[in-house]
Amino acid sequence: MILEFTFKVAGGLGMFLLGMRQMSGGLQSIAGDSLRRIIDLLTSNRIAAVCVGFVITGVIQSSSITSVMVVGFVNAGLMNLTQAIGVIMGANIGTTITGWIIAIKVTKYALPMIALGAFVFLFSKREKPQLYGQVLYGLGMVFFGLHLMKDGFSPLRESEQIMVWLNHFGAGGLSSLMLTLAVGAGVCMLIQSSSAFIGIVMAMSSTGLLDFETSVALVLAANIGTTITAQLAALGTNVHARRAARAHMIFNVVGVLLTLLVFHRFIDIVDALVPNDPNLLAPDGTRPYVMTHLAMATTIFNVAFVLLFLPFVQYLAAFVAWALPDHGTQEQHLIVVDERFLETPALALEQARREVIKMSGLVKEMLDKGRALFLMESGRTTAAREIFTMEVSVDEMQKEYSIFLARLLQASLTREESEEARELIRISDELESIGDFAENLAKCYMRAKKNKTVFTTAAKADIERIGRHIGEYFDLILEAFEGQDTTLMPEAKSRGETINALADEIRNNHLGRLDGGQCDALSGLIFSDVVVSLRRIKNHTFNIAEAVALQK
Repeated sequence: MILEFTFKVAGGLGMFLLGMRQMSGGLQSIAGDSLRRIIDLLTSNRIAAVCVGFVITGVIQSSSITSVMVVGFVNAGLMNLTQAIGVIMGANIGTTITGWIIAIKVTKYALPMIALGAFVFLFSKREKPQLYGQVLYGLGMVFFGLHLMKDGFSPLRESEQIMVWLNHFGAGGLSSLMLTLAVGAGVCMLIQSSSAFIGIVMAMSSTGLLDFETSVALVLAANIGTTITAQLAALGTNVHARRAARAHMIFNVVGVLLTLLVFHRFIDIVDALVPNDPNLLAPDGTRPYVMTHLAMATTIFNVAFVLLFLPFVQYLAAFVAWALPDHGTQEQHLIVVDERFLETPALALEQARREVIKMSGLVKEMLDKGRALFLMESGRTTAAREIFTMEVSVDEMQKEYSIFLARLLQASLTREESEEARELIRISDELESIGDFAENLAKCYMRAKKNKTVFTTAAKADIERIGRHIGEYFDLILEAFEGQDTTLMPEAKSRGETINALADEIRNNHLGRLDGGQCDALSGLIFSDVVVSLRRIKNHTFNIAEAVALQK
């Protein structure tokens, strides 16, 4: 019996988790840009933030993953603490969808759903039907995995030792209730999946091993256990991300503890809203109505406490900020260490795109400083040193983005998402190259300073002209990248050709000055290096335009 129990429960749980992953992946891919656009809805409006958390968790079917993403967004500076708390609240409501999916009594259709979904997924030639097939067979695997777990738990009813041991848990008294809560939270922390834990609890309760009250206590415990994922994700992040994880834990723990104070009244409310007795034992020893009651219990708990806490979001944020003070400015950067964040490709891509935009802003600052070095009256050495410092940061950022996006490309992406990830890698590479040539401008200045080289007024005017054109060109392409404008190529080509013609004119002017003896060989060599660097910056900027226009 032990071997059969192990095989069925472990296999059923594995199929359940795999089904949830497949269903989540399909839903994310179907949602695509719609899932990414909801990030733009994040404002100081706490209701909008709650809606964002609800939608994201409803799609990806995991509040744990949502909480990890929230920590990542806060750490990257894309979300403030108040927004994060709102999203976390919404995620708690979104996770109730899992309970209702499990409670749907369509187990007998699990195998046909798997068969139909797999057939569509494997043999459809178009991507959209494949994704719908993935969702369908994932859902079928969820139901079939639950069916296997039920079959595995059923024989345990015949074991007197097992039933005696389970009787230690319950909700009859405060001590047994606290024990049940502690064990449930501990198990959920170990498996780091509230969905899997709720699935196990529902399977055990529906087979008659657990009564309704005990099952509710365990489901409440999952709300505490699931916070460990965000706490782990916050390790090594900045103080703002740690505050978001701490707020998640406080909100869930306080909600559960307050429910315990009115636990039996809470049970009565659920019973009043859902027909039939959840503890009713059918002739076969199962509890046919308990799963619907459990789904309703999770829904009432999460919705009620979101409504209760929503007016006090600012106070919770202030308390967490007081409990975790900021002892200094910490650098914000892209999270690449927690691979669980990569389980949401659409939002991971959105974060990566925004971070590359940040990188482009730093490169623009380098370019502006670099082209002004030979025109400034003072502060040039300081500006050159700032460029050297920024170039080190750009190199590190480019390395970080490439690692992140390379990992993302290994995930299950749609064709469009794969193309965008490659586009972002190319753009970050081009930005890094532009940073290198901006640094080369600073090196040219330092060499001119060392050799006490002075450019003629005409040479400075030429540098100002081509530098201004290239700065405007970079701004044009950067604006198209930020706005995702794929129609920029005609103007990019036209203005690029104008800059090429201007560079040829400046070269001829320079040769004329050399022939006329207006500048010496060393200043002429440095001037040529400056113009070549600016022209190469233009070339790499044009490459960014090609990537934005998806011209490979």
